[in-house]
Amino acid sequence: MSCFRLSLAALVLGATLTGGGGRVAHAQASATTRAEELLTRGQREFADGRYAEAIETLRSGYVMQPQPRFLYALGQAYRMNHQCKEAVKAYRDFIHSDPSKTQIAAAEANITRCGEEDPSSLEEPPKPRPTPEQPVVAPAVAVVVATPGPPPRKPVYKRWWPWTIMTVGLVGVGLGVGLGLGLRKNATTFDSTLPEVGPNAQR
Repeated sequence: MSCFRLSLAALVLGATLTGGGGRVAHAQASATTRAEELLTRGQREFADGRYAEAIETLRSGYVMQPQPRFLYALGQAYRMNHQCKEAVKAYRDFIHSDPSKTQIAAAEANITRCGEEDPSSLEEPPKPRPTPEQPVVAPAVAVVVATPGPPPRKPVYKRWWPWTIMTVGLVGVGLGVGLGLGLRKNATTFDSTLPEVGPNAQR
């Protein structure tokens, strides 16, 4: 029973997908048919001298099916309606669609006719200027200016005055020791044979 249900679901899904594809193909065929009808109608309006109506009809058909033959027919309708600039543009677009050499020659001949009627129609439209690139602005960088602080204090052993005091002290100690030793030596070697000096001195 479950296999039967799966098979039935597959058949339904396949039919749905096939039907969807068929609808798309049918829509495309309808658009093509409608474009063909508009092309035929526009050519008939052109032949009747109703150029403005032909332009509207052909433009509608080109929107549905952008084919080169619409471009040439539009160029013809524009030219006969004295809209030379639009005609030249349509002819040039037709030439860019890579038609045959005979068709290119016919389009170029009609462009020449437009130029004779309106020389400004042959001017190439100005090309849009490229948008200048915005300059790349570097992010602002904060500049920190270091304020010089007080000079570092020299250690005591690198200063001049402690060494001066120490030197003077050592010199003083050296002199004191030297004098003391000298006096002591003189005291021990005093000559006792010298006569005493004074009122009680013996004569």
